[in-house]
Amino acid sequence: MAPPLRVVIADDHHHVLPAIHLAIRRRRLPFDELLVVHVDAHPDLSFPRAVDPALVFAAEELYDALDASVSGIAEFLLPLVYAGHVRSLLWLKPHWAKQSLCVSVPLAHFIDEDAFAPAEDLEPATIKEWELLVAELPIRATESSAPIADLEASTTPVPPLSTNDLVLRDAMEQMRECKGYVLDIDLDYFSTWNPFRKVAAVVARVFGSLEAKNRTNHMPASARVLEQRAFTAAMAQVQTEQLFLDPTSAECRALVATVLLPLYGQDRSEEFEPLLASFFGALAGLDDEARALVWWAGPNMELPHHLSSNEEVERMMAAFAEFLVASGCREKPPGLVTMATSTSDEYLPPHQLASVQAKVLSMLTDVFGAIAVEFVEYEAAAATTE
Repeated sequence: MAPPLRVVIADDHHHVLPAIHLAIRRRRLPFDELLVVHVDAHPDLSFPRAVDPALVFAAEELYDALDASVSGIAEFLLPLVYAGHVRSLLWLKPHWAKQSLCVSVPLAHFIDEDAFAPAEDLEPATIKEWELLVAELPIRATESSAPIADLEASTTPVPPLSTNDLVLRDAMEQMRECKGYVLDIDLDYFSTWNPFRKVAAVVARVFGSLEAKNRTNHMPASARVLEQRAFTAAMAQVQTEQLFLDPTSAECRALVATVLLPLYGQDRSEEFEPLLASFFGALAGLDDEARALVWWAGPNMELPHHLSSNEEVERMMAAFAEFLVASGCREKPPGLVTMATSTSDEYLPPHQLASVQAKVLSMLTDVFGAIAVEFVEYEAAAATTE
């Protein structure tokens, strides 16, 4: 009789990383060519900029670095790739998650994160090749809607399969044939808050209206990177030198005129000059703690925000279970299930935690049978007890 399936639950998503490392050491997961099925409203494909990449081979120091990082919850997957453990990652996202990303081409997410560089600029020995699949599960509106299993019913479907369907079919095949996989679930997949939504709308416009963020202007990736970095450097100067306290100073006016305004596009000075003045005025009226929140929130204003109804959660749960069964997960279960509740930072609406978590655990039991649930305490998140 197979042992119960291990399910490790943490609040902050990066606190599941020690459990993944432990499963690899104990050979419950393969050392390499690992597949991660990442079910989340966010891609979580950032990398801590201030961290030496060599730290991925020093687990305890890596855990400390992720804890110290303001975005550690989104930085735990790429270290697994860089260490050579993960070969493929499937990001299953809800329909309201509109982030665009791709590792081998310069799309928006990696440019926004300043995590993109041309291959020729990289050290050849450090390049890690891996596969990223991004798809949405079809949510059946009625019981008579076509099930996920139909994706593999015919090699000549009519009508033709969509790109999303083809990705799902490829992912299901990989799950059946891979050496081993992790099923990684963030509960905010089912209902998502943007915890920065309460910050003034002016902040969203200042950080979100850059010409480099305009997806329709066909700006080359290299130009987007340069403009994004110029904006980040200018805002860092505003922050560190507190130029917002005197926006009429020659230094602040020069920075606005020569650096910031051109980044919003041609002939838009009349629109964005007063907007920046309003932004600086708002900063001047805040205390240090509130200012720190604004500087952190600015780049995150475009995060998805969607409060799901109970009916929506139920339909998404049914589609998820259907996907797992169609992928052969009953015959070949994951080596580990990891789960993030994401309520302390309010990515999952806290009032929905009990309901969504109970539904997910019930669904996992229905699909896999017996499960062994472990809750990671925040203070003990970096511990890896043998």
